[in-house]
Amino acid sequence: MTTKRSEGRKLLNSIISGDMPKSGSVHNTPVVPAATKVSRTSPLGLMSDALSEVGRSKTSISHDQVQSIDPHNCIPSLVEDRLQLDHDEDFEQLKGSIRQDGQQVPVLVRPMLGEPDKYQIAFGHRRWKACLELDVMLKAVVQDLSDEQLVVAQGQENHERKNLSFIETALFAAKLSKDYPSSVVIRAIGAKSKGALSNYLKVPRLIPDDIIKAIGPAPKVGRPSWMKLGEIIDTAPTHAGKLAKLLNPIKVSAKWQNSTSSERFQIVLKAAEHNFAEKKASAKKELSALPSSSGDLAKYKNSAKGASFQWEGDRGREFGEYLVNQLPDLVKKFDELQKDKT
Repeated sequence: MTTKRSEGRKLLNSIISGDMPKSGSVHNTPVVPAATKVSRTSPLGLMSDALSEVGRSKTSISHDQVQSIDPHNCIPSLVEDRLQLDHDEDFEQLKGSIRQDGQQVPVLVRPMLGEPDKYQIAFGHRRWKACLELDVMLKAVVQDLSDEQLVVAQGQENHERKNLSFIETALFAAKLSKDYPSSVVIRAIGAKSKGALSNYLKVPRLIPDDIIKAIGPAPKVGRPSWMKLGEIIDTAPTHAGKLAKLLNPIKVSAKWQNSTSSERFQIVLKAAEHNFAEKKASAKKELSALPSSSGDLAKYKNSAKGASFQWEGDRGREFGEYLVNQLPDLVKKFDELQKDKT
């Protein structure tokens, strides 16, 4: 794995830096750009790791491996990995940077079988969309990739760059899980185990897609908060539909429109807590007293699932023992009453 990562890093670092053999030079000797060392944590190093992770590494490269292609001839990856925002400030900044300085980091694409000059994006969707909107040529590394290699490369770059939020990664994992084994999904999202993957998959199962899409990527919201919302929704089958209806007037409010995605999550969570969680909590506190001449003996709660008693002090505990001893006689009296009814 170390060798693959090293070779993959050399490949993309050389491509991007332009330190490659000139036309007509000999390509049999491995090209190692000594003057172009790139930090593993830099965008170029992270892209190289993603490429080497799927085994697409070479030691002999040429100018042909970075191409300028028409962004209109590209289609997105097999699986969407981002939630769309009404206004994405980061994307606008990226587009402005490409407009001013050009595209600094190429995208990774694979050629479409049977369709000359047509490509599918593996990673670099935002760069592709920026070039598409700016109507400029797209710099790309073209590699033959299987479906599995494509989604793993896509996920690896997102994981290495750490620019997907928790919920975006969770949705990406859930979509991949429909078509790929867990081993592939784990590699794609950078999870360490099946248990870690399971934690990602829980949230999309608990929270409906329409509610997640209304909130958006919520980059400041982690798994515990998403799980809290999911568990509130999951307490009753009707909660998801009720919450969706509650959000309809909220989504057209000025507060919602002026809120960030993370702030919108908090609005939804508060709505769910106010309408569902608090009612559940108050129901648990509804205990009735069992008074006597010397004070309350117990607090009791009677529900469809059963009755419960909380004894109050020493007198309460004594009454509990007395009640247990009287139960056989009480059962006989209850049976006699039932016979009288028939």
